[in-house]
Order: sequence, then structure tokens, then C-alpha cells
Amino acid sequence: MLYFFKEIDVVTSVNLIKKFIAKKRFVIDNPEFNYDKTCLLTPKGKKSVTGVTINNGLIKAPKEMKRNVRAMIHKAIVTGDYKDSNQIKGYVAYISSIEEDYLYKIY
Repeated sequence: MLYFFKEIDVVTSVNLIKKFIAKKRFVIDNPEFNYDKTCLLTPKGKKSVTGVTINNGLIKAPKEMKRNVRAMIHKAIVTGDYKDSNQIKGYVAYISSIEEDYLYKIY
């Protein structure tokens, strides 16, 4: 996936992508550009790559994942059932690798 972080028109974007592909010598079976698989994202829109959100140059973990982790922690504390503690630790480690201040937010 290619992302442009400044506003440029669609024609310019397509031309830049075609030049990039040609420069890198990628082999394309069909030389026609497939517009059905093309998405132009503006700086104001939400950008998500492999579940990670990029907004204003900041990388954030998915809100839904953070919400689920908080719920899992709450459930473990309330019920006293810590059988999922390794799973919780894994989620916390993953989110902390994306957002450095996450550990401070959940304590």
C-alpha cells in the first residue's frame, strides 16, 4: 500500500504510483491500472494499516482492542479469575509497542 500524506489530485497520484512501479521494476501482468483496487485517502480521513491507525503522524492501536483489554483486566480483577493473564499481558505488550504511554494510561 502507498500512502500520500499531502493533498494531491487523483491523476497526479496515479501517475506517481505508475512511476514508482516502473522504477522498482515490478512485474505487472496487466499494464492497465486497476481502479477498483485503488483508494485515495485524504489527510483528513482515517488511515489504517494492518489494524494500526495513523493520524496526524501519530500511530495508535485500535480503539476496540484497547477497550477489550480494559474489559478483560476489569473482569479479572472483579472475578478474581486470572486464567487469561498471559493473554492480557500479550495484548498489553502489543499495544505498548505501538503506543509508548499505554502502560501509564491503564494503571
